[in-house]
Amino acid sequence: MGAPLRAVPAAVDTEALAGVVRAIACLLTGDNDGAWREAQVAREMVRREGWSIVQAEAEVMRCEIAVVAGWCERLAAAAGELASLAQSCRSTRFSDDARFFASVSSRNPDPAVLEHLASRATIAPVAARRARVLLSPRRQRGAAPAAPGDLVDR
Repeated sequence: MGAPLRAVPAAVDTEALAGVVRAIACLLTGDNDGAWREAQVAREMVRREGWSIVQAEAEVMRCEIAVVAGWCERLAAAAGELASLAQSCRSTRFSDDARFFASVSSRNPDPAVLEHLASRATIAPVAARRARVLLSPRRQRGAAPAAPGDLVDR
């Protein structure tokens, strides 16, 4: 059974959010390493405080950065962390997000996994949308997504 849910103190929540915003700013300027560092700092802060749901959100951010940067090994590791967090906080949405990121970390996602995730729009809408992008007829003809944001846009 997961840890009981508690409200995140405003100071922790604000600082973690600031770290995520800094990570996004780095990502938008092409500084993938800086984005990773900022997301790491945000994740570690909430990990120390024991806020597993906020930590899972930070882990999703790390996965998104790894997708944009093309870091398959980091993506696989972050997806594994996200899967563990999803299990501990009993989150189907984060579990599906982790399955998506684990699948794409291989650079050759399993179509059966993508089909399953694409059907779960009411449970995990972001993972479902991302899976549909990869299953689209344009993508199946070998075309890359229009932009990395197609896989990480929220």
